Amino acid sequence: MRDTNRKICKIFSNNLQYYMDLNGINRQELADKLQFKYSTVCNWLSCYSYASEDKIEQLANYFGISKYDLKENNHEKLEINSNVKKRNQLIKITTKLNDAEIDILLSMAEQLIKNK
Repeated sequence: MRDTNRKICKIFSNNLQYYMDLNGINRQELADKLQFKYSTVCNWLSCYSYASEDKIEQLANYFGISKYDLKENNHEKLEINSNVKKRNQLIKITTKLNDAEIDILLSMAEQLIKNK
């Protein structure tokens, strides 16, 4: 791979990993959800290959971002804040709760805020 192509591939790989981390999703989950081959996702992340435009568009739609966000080094990557990961984890967990359990959780959260 030429240096220019390697640089482009590395940017895509880093951006993809960033959005996966931000959304709390691993390689297997991404492959399963978008019906990509697991090995293909691994190759993108290892910079062995670069995604086609249609795959980049699918990824962008999945993450709710633009294709530009995956293809360009448009911002310095921020360290994934552990609070973001915890918030995403909390959101995932709450989808498994019924309405009564959500009411209890909300009440507890309000009490925590009040006690600050």
